[in-house]
Amino acid sequence: MPGTPYYGESTALPQSTPEALKHWWMPLLGAIPGYHAYKVRVIDPDPRRFIFDLAGGIAPTTPVTGLEVDLTNTQHVWPGVPSTAVHAQKNQYGFLLLSKEYMEPRVTLYANYSEGPGKWPFGADKMQQARTDARNDILRSVSDLLRSVAALQEMDK
Repeated sequence: MPGTPYYGESTALPQSTPEALKHWWMPLLGAIPGYHAYKVRVIDPDPRRFIFDLAGGIAPTTPVTGLEVDLTNTQHVWPGVPSTAVHAQKNQYGFLLLSKEYMEPRVTLYANYSEGPGKWPFGADKMQQARTDARNDILRSVSDLLRSVAALQEMDK
C-alpha cells in the first residue's frame, strides 16, 4: 500500500495480519529520502538485533525470512515514524523503512517487496495542496485580524 500524508488514513499501530496494514504515514514530503516502506512480521523486537520476515509486496515473491537489522543504525533502517514495526511484539506486523543498500544484497528484486517504491510519499500532490490551503487560510485570518485591529484603533480616536 502507498503512504499517506493524512494520519487518520494511516495504519499507525502494529497489526495482527499483514492485510490489516493499509497505509504508512509520512507527513513531510522528502523528509527521509532513500528508504522504502516494507510490510514485515516481527520475529525478535530487540532493537539491537531486530529480526523480521518480509510480509508484503508484489506477488509472486519468494519468502524472505530471518532478516536482521540494528534499529540504531539509520544507514540501513529508519526506526522513527512512519516505521510501525519497531513498536510491534513478536509475530505482529508493521511497516519498516529500509534502505536500498540494505535490501539489495539480501533480496533479489527488492523493489517487488516494497510497499512504497518511487516517489516518497505517495499523495505528495494532495499534501502540497493541503499546505497551500492552510497557508491561505492563515493569511486570510491574519488579514481579518489586522482589519479588526485597525477598525478598533479608528474607533478609539
